[in-house]
Amino acid sequence: FIAVHLFVFMPMLFRFGYRWDEVLDFTGAATDTYVGSGRWMQAVLRYVLGEGVHPWSSSFLACALLSAASVMQCRIFKWGSFFRDVAYGVMMLAIYQYAFVMQYAHQSDTIAIGILMLTLALQLLIRKGWTRDTAAAALIVGLAISIYQSLGLYMVGLLLVWGMLECARGDSKYAFKVACKSAAVIAFALLLWKCGKVASLEFIGEETQ
Repeated sequence: FIAVHLFVFMPMLFRFGYRWDEVLDFTGAATDTYVGSGRWMQAVLRYVLGEGVHPWSSSFLACALLSAASVMQCRIFKWGSFFRDVAYGVMMLAIYQYAFVMQYAHQSDTIAIGILMLTLALQLLIRKGWTRDTAAAALIVGLAISIYQSLGLYMVGLLLVWGMLECARGDSKYAFKVACKSAAVIAFALLLWKCGKVASLEFIGEETQ
């Protein structure tokens, strides 16, 4: 998987120019921009990881994390063969969420972290049980959509793929139970995102939007 990701995104690893979004990070205005748009977890990760000064570093980390997410998702979906797993990994590369953000050194690694987090959340959601795993999944999803809000749609897509596969295998009853858990998890995640946005806006001294 990592070989496929590196091959596809090779131009991003060695692109030594910066676009406007990347230049914004070095002006000191990026944090306010992230928080103002509701991406407060993106601001936290950028503070922890530092800015994507070296074009190859963030892109390589993103490839490694996306490869890990691909492997985890293949194990969750149980495609049944090595070649199907590889085909799925290649298909994932066509997702717009990858193609767009991989062009920006300051977002590619954080979006990959978000996708890996959502994959972990899916693994927790499909386990049999309601309390600890479900609560952890809700927290993870909330943090992930605070990196980039459209990752919420990615989570919905993962759930739909898993649910359809379970129904095809004849376990629609359990798929329905997971769907109910997922609805509660996504609702809590949105509440967490909103609370985090309000708190982060207060922290940087901006008005709540």
